[in-house]
Amino acid sequence: MAVRGAASRGDAEGDDRPGSTVDRRSARGSRTHTFLLDAAIDLIHGGDPAPKARQVAARAGVSDRLIFHHFADLDELFTQAVERQASQYQALTNVIPAHGPAEVRIRVVARQRRRLFEAVGPVLRASYARLPATAALTEVLAHQRRLLRRQLEVILRPEIAAHGDQAPQALETLHVITGWQCWSALRFESGHSATQAEQITVFTVDRVLR
Repeated sequence: MAVRGAASRGDAEGDDRPGSTVDRRSARGSRTHTFLLDAAIDLIHGGDPAPKARQVAARAGVSDRLIFHHFADLDELFTQAVERQASQYQALTNVIPAHGPAEVRIRVVARQRRRLFEAVGPVLRASYARLPATAALTEVLAHQRRLLRRQLEVILRPEIAAHGDQAPQALETLHVITGWQCWSALRFESGHSATQAEQITVFTVDRVLR
């Protein structure tokens, strides 16, 4: 009885003690949460833009009921999966100082967009196919666009500023032609390879900034 009492007190009092039952349970829950997000991402990359709960659970190796223990609904699961994939490629949206020749920085921008969009393309296609989406997903996508716009604004600042009063229009044009929709059109509507799409992006950005 004394042993059981000690274990019970540990459960109640050990929330903030590493190695406690509560900590282990929390860690398992966190792992399961991540497994579910990664399972959804894997299924989307595998060609299913809207996987069902049972498919996600099976891919994660857990029971169906755990989906709705961790997420209010499939929209929340999808939105958090989009956020998780974006965080995995956050380095590709980081700002790079505007140093060096313009042509080098333009190539850097085009290469970063190629790496990003080729990596997260399936999830982005699935996301935009859901529009009009929930407010949460809409904000996640808008946040990613803001990061990419800011990246352009900093990396190509001198060339954009050289347009004077038309600098805002130049930035907006660059934002559009280096964005996901343009990349998707080049890759999947026009049938260009990733290398060709990158080269077209370099050419177009260069022409806008001349």
